[in-house]
Amino acid sequence: MFRAYLMPLSTLIGFIGLLGMVLVALDYHLNQRWEATAFAAAASATALPLILFLIRWMRGHFNRQLQHP
Repeated sequence: MFRAYLMPLSTLIGFIGLLGMVLVALDYHLNQRWEATAFAAAASATALPLILFLIRWMRGHFNRQLQHP
């Protein structure tokens, strides 16, 4: 389930979050206004793949001795 559905979806959400962070930074550079809430939401979305990867690692998904983690 993690490898087939959640990781590809979280990667897509992470890229969208990264794009959001770039757009907020670009808006700050061009218009001198900082959208803290939008940046925090985008940073959270960007961190999602890393968080799910750590959950997979803690659950033992990468342990070769386990058949079905």
